[in-house]
Amino acid sequence: MDRFSTYFDDSDISKNHDAEHISIIKEEYFSRLIEFIPAIIYTCDVEGRITYYNKAAANFWGANPKIGKDYYYTGWKAFTIEGDPLEIEKTPIAKALKEGKSFNEEIIIENVEGKRFYVECRPKPLFNTSGKLIGLLNSCVDFTKYHMINNKEKEK
Repeated sequence: MDRFSTYFDDSDISKNHDAEHISIIKEEYFSRLIEFIPAIIYTCDVEGRITYYNKAAANFWGANPKIGKDYYYTGWKAFTIEGDPLEIEKTPIAKALKEGKSFNEEIIIENVEGKRFYVECRPKPLFNTSGKLIGLLNSCVDFTKYHMINNKEKEK
């Protein structure tokens, strides 16, 4: 019995269904789960083209990128946490793709609507079974409201 058995009771699946069907159900469940996680989550290929994103990512970008065509940086600008412009090539995502290792950094992103978000980016390189880099998974934690609260308290 696996750790998902509480979510997918095998007794409900008739004898005519095979393990592949169960796997598809589990995949759909976790895809839906990721879709509604409030964290910004997306994947891209080694060139930086978006291969998946959740609703939080679309809200973050202020747009719905075209899968396989748009790049993770399409339409936004990056800044250091101090507010200085940051070249796309120096973002944690770009560095993770170039160097094949994880980078956790706080940056500011200005989306296509001009909204600024203070985020901690946590890009994780993805490798195939041969150890070749095939893309990355990025999750960003939006701490904009906490940044604003802290700045208001400092002004007092």
